[in-house]
Amino acid sequence: MAGIYVPGMEMPNNCTVCELATHYERFGNEDYCPFLGWYSDYEKCPLVPVPDHGELIDLSTVDLADGPYEYSDWVEWALHQYLDAPLFLPADRKEGKT
Repeated sequence: MAGIYVPGMEMPNNCTVCELATHYERFGNEDYCPFLGWYSDYEKCPLVPVPDHGELIDLSTVDLADGPYEYSDWVEWALHQYLDAPLFLPADRKEGKT
């Protein structure tokens, strides 16, 4: 299943502080969750935390078959297969830092 990633958004620890929920004073100070409705149940929250990460590539686009025969040439060729793979999630931290 595909989904969305919101850079910079922290995983909420309850529905009241969720940035995606809407608070309606007009309707008895209720919070409305776009996923769960009026009576939000945090235990059923569909949001998934994403830990710090580097660039995440689409591995299904990497094909290591039919490369060069010589080992050193193959290693360099294989590295470029990974470096040229499309990103589906850019790094959220600077390289060299955790």
